[in-house]
Amino acid sequence: MAGCKDNVLNNVVVKNATIGILVDTCVTNNPTIEILNTKIENCSYIGLYSRGAVLDMKNSLVQNCGSYLLALTLGGNYQFVHCTFANYYDYKTRTTPSLYFNDYYLDVNENVQYRAIESAEFYNCIIYGALSDTELEFDMIDQNFSTIRFDYCLLKHENTNQSTMFTNSIFNSEPMFVDAANGDLHLQEKSPCIGKGNGVWGYNLPYDIEGNLRLDPPSIGAYEYKPQTKFKISKKKS
Repeated sequence: MAGCKDNVLNNVVVKNATIGILVDTCVTNNPTIEILNTKIENCSYIGLYSRGAVLDMKNSLVQNCGSYLLALTLGGNYQFVHCTFANYYDYKTRTTPSLYFNDYYLDVNENVQYRAIESAEFYNCIIYGALSDTELEFDMIDQNFSTIRFDYCLLKHENTNQSTMFTNSIFNSEPMFVDAANGDLHLQEKSPCIGKGNGVWGYNLPYDIEGNLRLDPPSIGAYEYKPQTKFKISKKKS
């Protein structure tokens, strides 16, 4: 709730909820919550719902929610590094994209009150899902997207004209998860995410969500790609 600060979730699994995590406005400049090595899965409404909070999320994933995976509303300040957002929710027809951005609200008199997103930065992240066109929605008064940035990310998004928002990113390429329908978001060997991340963030986060050492350059997303070792079994002649 508002005023609750300096919270940390590390190595946590949140699943089978209506809303996985709700983070409300913090009254100080201290981080409301830091989320590390965490999975938020199978929520009927929203996976991670922020209302003007300060939030830092690294080496984590959010997947398979009935509405939004991530809803950043009423402004706020956010950073996401080496995260995977993948929405293949199949318990009902989903019409809302995976990520939602909002910078205003209506007060009791139905007047619009603007609350800027001070910063929303995504580095080495995957944002993908089953919708046919885009997994990003910007419900914003201020159409200057300079405070929102996607760098070295893979995204499903058709409107790529906001050149100041997207840098060094891959658009509308299937990330090639091992088995997204059943929640396995590891990367297959031909995934376009392999080796396409920014090594600076790999250096800052040398291990992935499972504790595997990241390569240089690292894979985009929460999981570093690990080649499967193939063993050749020799038959002994009798």
